[in-house]
Amino acid sequence: MNKTWLFLCLLLWAGQLVGQVRIALCPLDTESRNQADLALAELSADHDIACLERVEIDRLLAEARLADQSDFQPDLQLMQNVELFIVLQDSELQAFDATTGVRLASHKIDTATEVSHAVRQALVKRERFVNNQLRKLSLLPMTPVNLSPKQEETARKLENILSRHLGNRPDLVLLERRHLMMLLSEPGAETSELTSQLFAGALLLKPTALQDPKGLHLRLEYFTPDGLTALLKGNYVFPHDCDLEQHIQKFLQHNPPEIAPEDKPGEARAFIYEAWFALSHSLPGDALNAAASAVALDPAYEKHLCRILAQVAGEYYWKNSGKMPTTALHAGAISHLQRAARLAAKHHFFPKELGAALSRYGEIVTEAILRLLPPEVQQQWRDTVELILTTRQNDLAVYLRLADLPGIAWTDRFFSLQARAMYIHLMTKQCDKLWDYSYWERFVEPELDKYIRESNELLPEMAKYQALPLAEKESFCRQTWEQERFRSFPAGKVFSLDHSYWSLAPSHITEKKMTPLVLANLAIRHRALEKLTCSRNLNLALVAHAKLAVLNLTTDPPQSINNRIAELTEEEKKVLDDFFDQAAELLSTAICVGSPNLSSLVSYRLRLGHPDCLEQRLRLHELAIRHHACYHSWGHILL
Repeated sequence: MNKTWLFLCLLLWAGQLVGQVRIALCPLDTESRNQADLALAELSADHDIACLERVEIDRLLAEARLADQSDFQPDLQLMQNVELFIVLQDSELQAFDATTGVRLASHKIDTATEVSHAVRQALVKRERFVNNQLRKLSLLPMTPVNLSPKQEETARKLENILSRHLGNRPDLVLLERRHLMMLLSEPGAETSELTSQLFAGALLLKPTALQDPKGLHLRLEYFTPDGLTALLKGNYVFPHDCDLEQHIQKFLQHNPPEIAPEDKPGEARAFIYEAWFALSHSLPGDALNAAASAVALDPAYEKHLCRILAQVAGEYYWKNSGKMPTTALHAGAISHLQRAARLAAKHHFFPKELGAALSRYGEIVTEAILRLLPPEVQQQWRDTVELILTTRQNDLAVYLRLADLPGIAWTDRFFSLQARAMYIHLMTKQCDKLWDYSYWERFVEPELDKYIRESNELLPEMAKYQALPLAEKESFCRQTWEQERFRSFPAGKVFSLDHSYWSLAPSHITEKKMTPLVLANLAIRHRALEKLTCSRNLNLALVAHAKLAVLNLTTDPPQSINNRIAELTEEEKKVLDDFFDQAAELLSTAICVGSPNLSSLVSYRLRLGHPDCLEQRLRLHELAIRHHACYHSWGHILL
């Protein structure tokens, strides 16, 4: 009998545990901590509430690094052990549903009793929210129109008050799109389905602040979930220096229109159109919010979100430079770039916006800038670069597969060589702007060694092919295009095997201070050019020798046109003499794919057109005519 009663008591106790709602009450200042302690003592009497212990709450606060409640972004990973997450600071309480990050309440509080009352209200609202008994309203960012700085400041205050009053209504749940980027930073199957269900069928509320002689004119427009049809419009003029709280309550007495039937594909499509439109009008924040909303409704738009994030990241530094501290500036750009990189890796594609963002912003993150950033931001940058380059490498893997396929016909081998050259060219352009050439060393250099070896073996056939008439080249290439394995090449385009114009070695070094990293970069570039000088292809080796000669100069030659006839230094004379000797040997012994390209050498900052070099230039022209039946005017500087 006693065992039976004990068993029934255990069942009753277990039932109470199952029905309990776990809450985390997180105070951010001393006064809030005192109120939280008193409120927890009062709430602990409720059998349907389980409060996290102080030690667990302190751990959450340390991980979240919360400094300002107004900037609080709900982090689902931190809130995963609770159902209701409550933040207290400066006599204000905010409650979030821990499963979705939705804000359920935002109240001004002065006593512990008010805290307990607000928590119980949030619990009731959360239960209705979980059971789909609340109407959903998606608040768009406020648009200020021709406002003065003071009016715009008032409009932002009004936006916060509007958000708080709408979010506190017991029949509504306010979905704030600015929080979506946190939810979608690492999209997964569960999160995608959750956000899709959450935002589906939510009415859109678009606030606009305009000028008015009597004060500030606020216009609220309700739209269908797809954003195409206006349902209701409300206007109100807030007089100068009025009590915004009192007037907003009067303005919000009307109820929002009824919720339209769900149309997830239509809503998502409308949001993505809005995102690209906002981005084209230099509104990156609105573009990200709209794109995140589209992804919340339909994960198929994650590729669009990736492209938009990448474009915003590439422009973030330039558009916000001087407007925020350096650390925050770079942290923001890197954060956007990392999210774009994760989405690209998830979907196994590499949009041009991501490559452009890495090139444009990557050259800003120099060794000196990187040292100014916190260790965690430095590591975030390195992880992001690694992920982007790995994704790019996987995207270009088709070229390497083609390059390694055995080929019987000589045109097949040309296509394979072209594929390897294409990989080297595209990856070098991606790595060139980064301030660490060890990435090029890892991702590109092994393929450069293979390319030089294979091109030297094929060089006689390459020269014959390049000399053929265009019609015969097309005939040979057509036979290769018809093969299944070469379908990734653009059909109908007869390519050139002269790769001297391509980026095959890193070259973007502008730093004058010889730091260890700069010296390491220079060593990598020097080694790459030396490898290219081993090519038996005349143009490729000639360009490599010219770049290597510039790299060997310890002082820059004059850049002004008026100084090009200035007397050569002893160092320049030695470097130029060595270059002309190497060029003469190449013209005598190397095989040329196409015709010798001597005129382009004047663009490599060597003063080849100096009057003292006239005899050397004539010698090269004589060798070009004798061995290759070719004459160049040398950029109009022959005489």
